Amino acid sequence: MATYDYRCSKCLKTEEFVHGMLETPEIRCPSCDIKMEKIIGTAQFRIHGGTEASHWKEKRSRLQHSDVLAKRQKERYGDQMKAAPNVMGHRTDTWADAQKLAKECSIPTDSYVPWVAKEKSPMKVGLYTGKDSAT
Repeated sequence: MATYDYRCSKCLKTEEFVHGMLETPEIRCPSCDIKMEKIIGTAQFRIHGGTEASHWKEKRSRLQHSDVLAKRQKERYGDQMKAAPNVMGHRTDTWADAQKLAKECSIPTDSYVPWVAKEKSPMKVGLYTGKDSAT
């Protein structure tokens, strides 16, 4: 559907009407009762998006996908994800051990440096290893 402007040639009153592009209705002026002329170049189109049903289907699909991902993460990492010392999935007791193992396996050790530094700090809290301990 398109919106068209029509003008009366006698009183110059302008009105807006909505009809299909292929329709040619006979529109009369409400005050003069004379056939109004279509003004060229002022058509406006209204394009609607999808329906509520299609939006719901997309939203439901995204929710199901995120639920599946959340379930997989819970299966892999448990309820709480914690950064634990490991090298390519092989767990170690400390971050220093993980750094040594990475070096032996020819893996870059730059990412282990901040963890080793936190591990050696005097205020060691169990955020990284899951254990509370004071050194």
